[in-house]
Amino acid sequence: STLSRLSEYGRKTTIQLIQPYYELDQFLIFIEQNLPLLKSVENRYLTNNKNDTTTRDLFLERVHNDLLSQWQLPNVIRSSIQTWNDIVTNRSLFLD
Repeated sequence: STLSRLSEYGRKTTIQLIQPYYELDQFLIFIEQNLPLLKSVENRYLTNNKNDTTTRDLFLERVHNDLLSQWQLPNVIRSSIQTWNDIVTNRSLFLD
């Protein structure tokens, strides 16, 4: 069966409201799963050990494979500017 326009709009609006929370959940799960690696990266910077590229490379690989690859872009046509702004702002905060 097909959705009426009101049902489709309601579903789209609900998904836009849920997406920031879903991405926050994904980010927190990523942090939890990679906490030992994050501590290694932190120690690397605290001790100013710039020769340790293995830890950095492993961390960046995990960020890309485990986090960034899961994040989807909002729909260019259907998503509002506010949705795009929220998603970009949240992702910037997460990655800082």
